[in-house]
Amino acid sequence: MHEVSIVEGLITQVSAQQKERKFKTVHEVHIACGMYNCLSEETLNFCMQTVAEGTCLAKAVIKVRRLAERWQCLACRKEFFQEDRKPLLDTACPHCAAKDVIPRPNNEIYLDKLEVD
Repeated sequence: MHEVSIVEGLITQVSAQQKERKFKTVHEVHIACGMYNCLSEETLNFCMQTVAEGTCLAKAVIKVRRLAERWQCLACRKEFFQEDRKPLLDTACPHCAAKDVIPRPNNEIYLDKLEVD
């Protein structure tokens, strides 16, 4: 379950910020990840309850925001982002209107924001 290691990484990042910013409690942890990342908000929150006990994150809730899909046009070679999940055949390059486009991996996961006291 890779969610445990993600939560452990969040605890490390947030603990470092807690020392700098001097907050006491974290209410929400917002993370962002690629559209097709298999992260489950429910599983992340279960892991948070287990792993974060005794930390400022003990009662925090994780919220996941999906990032737009990244595509590349094979005709003009430019990359673009698409918010809605159109089928591949309906996706066209916004720069040159070519339909010869491919999805690009977007596997990033990052801490987006914290709601703290």
